Amino acid sequence: MKKALMLLTITLIVVCTLCPSSYVRVAAENDDKTKLHKVKNPIPDQYIVLFKTGVRGKDVDKFATKLAKDNNGRILYVYKFIKGFGVEMTENDAIKLSNDKDVEFVEENGPVRTTQSSCPNSSATLPGHYGVDRLDQRYVPRDGNYCPTRTGRGVNVFVIDTGIWPTHDDFKNPDGTSRAAVFYDAFGGDGLDCNNHGTFVASTVGGNLMVLPRKRISMG
Repeated sequence: MKKALMLLTITLIVVCTLCPSSYVRVAAENDDKTKLHKVKNPIPDQYIVLFKTGVRGKDVDKFATKLAKDNNGRILYVYKFIKGFGVEMTENDAIKLSNDKDVEFVEENGPVRTTQSSCPNSSATLPGHYGVDRLDQRYVPRDGNYCPTRTGRGVNVFVIDTGIWPTHDDFKNPDGTSRAAVFYDAFGGDGLDCNNHGTFVASTVGGNLMVLPRKRISMG
């Protein structure tokens, strides 16, 4: 499996090098050259200020007080854990504050709402979503829900990856047997996973912790 692992490592390095960070994407949505981020439904004159990582936790109160005073603001909250604070001020003052050397960015404050789906297995209830919305419908656009109408019984899924650990607890059936199996090792080995990536991917398809049909998977 060493050759397979080497190929995988090279692939990951190339992909990560080409992918822009989420911060670059967010910043690109702001046409002006300030570090003021906009939200869809802002609360008027309320902003969240995030300090740069170089600011020490014990200095957050002092820095927040000074910045609010210097920019005609009124402190609403101080967040020591994430090193930031909430402040009430005008947009012009918020733009000015965002350009301070110790500030990472300033973002408009706004409400965050949850949605309720009529589907008991809605993808909104899954940690990180995992892209399961694609599994229960063939055509786009996606409906944002995971509502499968089939169980997956009798279906074998073949995952091409770094191997698999068939004995992992995530693949155990109620009777103690495993629904996972090594199907083929292209390098003549035993197909067991010495990298863990293949086992992780396979568990997303048919593991006990995922709200997906759990019948049988095979690993190539």
